[in-house]
Amino acid sequence: MYRARSAAVPRTLAIRFALAITGSALLAVSAHVAVPMLPVPITLQTLAIPLLVLALGRNLAVMATLLYLAEGALGLPVFAPIMGPPGLVGPSAGYLWMYPVAAFVTGLLLDRGLVSTYAGRWAAIFAGTVLVFAGGVWWLSVVYAFNLTQAFAAGVAPFVIGDLLKVSIAAALPSQAAKIAARFKL
Repeated sequence: MYRARSAAVPRTLAIRFALAITGSALLAVSAHVAVPMLPVPITLQTLAIPLLVLALGRNLAVMATLLYLAEGALGLPVFAPIMGPPGLVGPSAGYLWMYPVAAFVTGLLLDRGLVSTYAGRWAAIFAGTVLVFAGGVWWLSVVYAFNLTQAFAAGVAPFVIGDLLKVSIAAALPSQAAKIAARFKL
């Protein structure tokens, strides 16, 4: 019995790692589905993050976002518009740094019961999106010496309608975390 259990642990870890890598790849692809704008482009990443949380659960989604940041730090072309390590200090850096925090908070809120209704999922996903934009506004105020009004105008206002739509789309999808976890015995 001990051998069967010990063999299952590495398999489970390998599956979790594979799911996290797949999630980081989704983030990379969503970064390159972009509308160029200054100072930061419009991307699908604020849709990808809640989808990761809904599909993989909080912990794997956080791992996927951390892997994504590590891939960029290692020089892989995963960020938009600035590739590699400079992307971690470029205009989009504040948004990027908040991805793991947003995944964690969104997942935590969903785990606390908000997953059961559309309004609850919407609120949890909206909270995560707000955190991403808060990091972006803060960083834009540092990089460009914007005051908060200028940083909000450059880093949030152009995205409001699109991101409300992304939140609504993600909230409309039921959570698949339990199904995936049961399937892979996570």
